[in-house]
Amino acid sequence: MPLNMEDSPLPIALFADENILAGLHVTLYSALANWGSASPMEIHLFHDHLDPADLFFLEETLQHTGKPFTFHERGVSVDQFKNCKSLHANWMTYGRLLLPELMPESPCVIYLDSDLIVNLSLTALGGFLPALRDFALGAVSLTTFEWSLDCALCRELGLDPAAKSFNAGVLLLNLEKWRSEHLTEKCVSFAGKHALQTVDQGALNFVFYNAFLQLPGRFNVELYASSAPVSPEGKICHFVGSPKPFDFLGNLFSNHYKMFRSVMNRTAYSHWRVNSMRQALRRRNLALLKSYGKALKEKFRK
Repeated sequence: MPLNMEDSPLPIALFADENILAGLHVTLYSALANWGSASPMEIHLFHDHLDPADLFFLEETLQHTGKPFTFHERGVSVDQFKNCKSLHANWMTYGRLLLPELMPESPCVIYLDSDLIVNLSLTALGGFLPALRDFALGAVSLTTFEWSLDCALCRELGLDPAAKSFNAGVLLLNLEKWRSEHLTEKCVSFAGKHALQTVDQGALNFVFYNAFLQLPGRFNVELYASSAPVSPEGKICHFVGSPKPFDFLGNLFSNHYKMFRSVMNRTAYSHWRVNSMRQALRRRNLALLKSYGKALKEKFRK
């Protein structure tokens, strides 16, 4: 396992489909723009058959940074997870459980969700590689199972609700350990047996209960639509919950739309419009109707 990311930077892996294209552009642009190594960022995008035009614009966005990179894209199927609970009628999020087999030559990888603004160099995660030898997963923990939507399952399984839980939007993964301990199979099995409210993130939290490397909070700062705006400097800002800034009407419901838009304007996707007809017709929006209702109540309450 490489111990120095400056000498051997870790690859970056993301999963996406057309519903999260805008977020993907901003995540990729900000991550590469802040890349702190002279070596190219090695990017692996696993996707639900994005069309050639979408892939062209993504590579153009990366070129806009002026930083060195290699871009590997591959269509993947997540049909094996269709018996698990979906996330807003989508199963693409489960793809990260497949990284050990999708990247068989990689000992470690940095996984990123596609709803981030990365305002630090991901090479900073290199300092945690020696500690990762004893763990399969590193993540930011800011809360406990007691505050999780899967708290009832935690109690049902006889686990301590006061145990730390983590958000899976930014992960440092020891893929060698995953493969040797068959951890993908364990996660898939757990997700298939339980109706997890937090889908694959829940499976990861239970399989790695009290057994993950805790990363500093700056690597995953959670921002809900109604959260107070923050300075993004030196942080990875993560748009959690919904609606997100790039969802339909995100400019009205998210307190972070202006920050998101400022990065989007620097990408090759700057022509994107949050309230376009294409955006309005995305299947993700139908699954978010409940979230829009909650966000509207929050607006009126203020």
